[in-house]
Amino acid sequence: MQTAARTRATTAGPSAPRPSAGAPSRPARLVVARSRDSGGGFASGFIVGGLVCGALGVLFAPQISRAVLDGEDRLRFGSGSGNDDPLDEEELGTTREALTAKISALNAAIDDVSTQLKSTQSAADAAEGTA
Repeated sequence: MQTAARTRATTAGPSAPRPSAGAPSRPARLVVARSRDSGGGFASGFIVGGLVCGALGVLFAPQISRAVLDGEDRLRFGSGSGNDDPLDEEELGTTREALTAKISALNAAIDDVSTQLKSTQSAADAAEGTA
């Protein structure tokens, strides 16, 4: 009788309480959760989300396109004739100098980190050699 009770307890799962030796045996219960929904929630959420995003796109598209078209004067793409505006050349030079300074600062930081890593590696190699 004790082996039958153990068998029932182990088939119910690892968290099922095991009956003691003197306790009367009870049938093991297994709880199973089932959903009555067959995935329609995902499909309806997908459709509603698409409709909401589409409506927002229609509402905000004129404002976005206006902002892009207004900024068109500031955006100049290469037309092949070059820029004759001296202000643009000055801005280009200033931007180039700022970028060069940032690149040199990044290179210096990379060199510092590289030096630190090499010294750490050589110290670790020396410690392994003495151990």
